[in-house]
Amino acid sequence: MKTPSASLAAVSGILVLINLVGNCIICAVILRNGFMRTPINFLLLNLAVADIYIGIFALPVRVFGGVYKHPEGELGNKLCKIITGDHVLYCGVTASAFNLCAIAYERYLAVIHPFTARKMVTSRKVFLLIMADWLLAVAIVSFFWFVSVFDHKKQYCVIEPRFRSVNSIYTMLYGCSVAGVPFVIMLLLYGRVILEMVKKQRQVFSTEGMARNRFKKRITLMLLVVTAIFLSTWVAAAIIVLSVGGYYPGSSSAMASTVLVCINSSVNCFVYNLFSTQFRRGLRNLLCCYDANDVAGRLQHAERNAAGEEYSNGKTATFDTKF
Repeated sequence: MKTPSASLAAVSGILVLINLVGNCIICAVILRNGFMRTPINFLLLNLAVADIYIGIFALPVRVFGGVYKHPEGELGNKLCKIITGDHVLYCGVTASAFNLCAIAYERYLAVIHPFTARKMVTSRKVFLLIMADWLLAVAIVSFFWFVSVFDHKKQYCVIEPRFRSVNSIYTMLYGCSVAGVPFVIMLLLYGRVILEMVKKQRQVFSTEGMARNRFKKRITLMLLVVTAIFLSTWVAAAIIVLSVGGYYPGSSSAMASTVLVCINSSVNCFVYNLFSTQFRRGLRNLLCCYDANDVAGRLQHAERNAAGEEYSNGKTATFDTKF
């Protein structure tokens, strides 16, 4: 296997550590605190799981690439298809892209059609959406699992020569479907959301309405930052790959794009902590070993008073007040 440079290995190791620790914290905060187990937070949980997946599959090649010798022959080919080819981690990237589209649509419903959102966006439907998200991601990336082999001369995973021309076309289609189409969808949805929030801010004069709009604005801003970071790093990675005519595992372009993806997957915990009061409260509950069930009702009551939102049966709470 082609050995990553010491600097690349060091950067990757730091990013992987931040990724795994930060996203495990996100998962623990959401699962530990009952008042945060809501549809929108389950989508954020899925995003954290996708980032953990990226960190795990970036680890072997980027950090330990110079420590071990990659097996050759049939075993080497199978390892390229399963774990040591960079395309494996792009399954997580694909799932993240589609998940962010779902989050953008949830924001659109919550801000523009709030009553419809309470009926449409339920925990059951979100779980089904998450399953479909991963199945679609696996289906899209599966092409690379069939054409990746280990090149004993170059000592890294490559695309079989007979599929090189197909790979160039497939990579362009993949980049458009995972970067281009989600970018347009999120741009349109968030653009509509921002216009509606500006309109409502001018029309609402009551204290309750202003509090509700401020809360929605803060949550939407947080999700916009997460989306912007994802798009900027992923689009940059796609441009790098497309500029060389395709994705070739082990190449400099593949290494650079992988580092960009790892950067994106490492920052969400900091964004949530910066923008979300609920996340900080949940994190304190986790670190201080509070009983989340004891404080859940108190926190929900405080949020209802602050945001002026109504709850439905205590289960499918209004999405804006939870993260």
